[in-house]
Amino acid sequence: MPSLRPWWRDIELIFPLCLFVVTSIYLAASFEISTAFDSGFVNSAFVPRVVAAVMYVALVFVLRDVWRRRRSGAAEAAEAEAAGADWTGPAKIVALTALYIVAFRPLGYVISTLLYVYALFYLLGFDEKSLLKRMVYTIAITAIFYILFDAIFNVRLPKAGGIL
Repeated sequence: MPSLRPWWRDIELIFPLCLFVVTSIYLAASFEISTAFDSGFVNSAFVPRVVAAVMYVALVFVLRDVWRRRRSGAAEAAEAEAAGADWTGPAKIVALTALYIVAFRPLGYVISTLLYVYALFYLLGFDEKSLLKRMVYTIAITAIFYILFDAIFNVRLPKAGGIL
């Protein structure tokens, strides 16, 4: 059996465990969400709870795969692959998301989300050949989530200058 690193030094194991803790905090915070009126089962806390549940299921599969790799000895190969990995793309997405969070209230939902979704498409290389398609998809996603949160869940979204 190959020698394994201690579990606390294995990033493939530690990162999902950290995500489990963050998801648990996120889920606990969802129980603090209140609405002006009781809308039954589907309210403004519904989506965060569903997201947390999906995250828990995904983490179970990730941890299962990590456990299997550790047992099979493939951990060393994965470690060598991770050492040569380029982390600039994920770092840009994290930085962009942080910027979106900061800009959300002052710019309002519509402007900040349009800029965020378009920038995500750009970073991910989505439909590089058609600027018009990328803009249409950006507007559609922004509108769909606006309708979802504003009209269906009755969540008041910030507006830039009270207009957008």
